[in-house]
Amino acid sequence: MDYLKALFSDWLLRMSSIITLSAIGMQIALILGYDLHIPRWIPLPVAIVTLVFSSYRIWHKERLRAEAGQKLRDGLRTKCDTISLEWEKLAEQYQRAKKDILPNPMDPGWAGYQLEFPWPYKVGVLQGQTNALREDLVRVGIEVEEWDYAYMAMPQLLHALKNYERKVNGSNDSAGPH
Repeated sequence: MDYLKALFSDWLLRMSSIITLSAIGMQIALILGYDLHIPRWIPLPVAIVTLVFSSYRIWHKERLRAEAGQKLRDGLRTKCDTISLEWEKLAEQYQRAKKDILPNPMDPGWAGYQLEFPWPYKVGVLQGQTNALREDLVRVGIEVEEWDYAYMAMPQLLHALKNYERKVNGSNDSAGPH
């Protein structure tokens, strides 16, 4: 129904432009003294050609919009996968260096943790990327749940990122622990 509505409004816009230009041209011809004899059947082919042109234009717009949406989804899928892998790699590096699991990876207080240089910086960069991903998902219309940032463990974060990846892929099943 939206297609027909868009087609009709586009066709009406084009026809009104053609009629306006024709009326102006006929007035100029009358002022200059030309006698125009326009057959009665001329408006019908003009209307048909305008309808075909409008139909193609609306179809082309929808096709471009669908392609752009697919590219955006592909970009989000890649972003989800990349961020998940980066979190996993960081957790593994932290565990090797500290002999402990990465505590509360999305806690905003990481900058104040009393750890040597690279850890708060690396965690902060990934927190920013994760929050940007969540904002992009909301912008696209994918539902994003609220997080209790200070108490989110690494397995919960990775599970949430995998759920986002599934939602971007189109399967909204979110089986597993929360």
